[in-house]
Amino acid sequence: MRKFTLFLAFLFFIGVNFAFAQTRTISGTVTSADNGSALPGVSVVVVGTTNGTVTDLNGKYTLTVGPNAKALSFSFVGMKKQEITIGSSNEINVVMQTQAYAVNEVVVTALGVSRQARALGYSVSSVNSTEISKTAVPTL
Repeated sequence: MRKFTLFLAFLFFIGVNFAFAQTRTISGTVTSADNGSALPGVSVVVVGTTNGTVTDLNGKYTLTVGPNAKALSFSFVGMKKQEITIGSSNEINVVMQTQAYAVNEVVVTALGVSRQARALGYSVSSVNSTEISKTAVPTL
């Protein structure tokens, strides 16, 4: 009788562990809205945690989430960040929109501190992109 009681207690504790460890795997594909091509390197993170992954070369991802996961965050350079709520589906495909960034003029000082040119009390040299792209043709 005692062995039977210990066996039932063991099964109960195993069942409790499985009940609390209800994880599921979510997968999908991330594509661009511009041309429908796959986006490799998109960061996919469960909102509120550090659990995440990155899409592969075909834009596909697979992520294991816990029972408390509510949403996934998708971010990529040059694209709008998106948060998609996790429903009952195990497949979430995302189409990301492009986002244009306006870059202002920034001066980087010797210590790595970024300032605007008019905020500095000394002269500033500037180099534009055409000067950087000029290359001299070597002569023999």
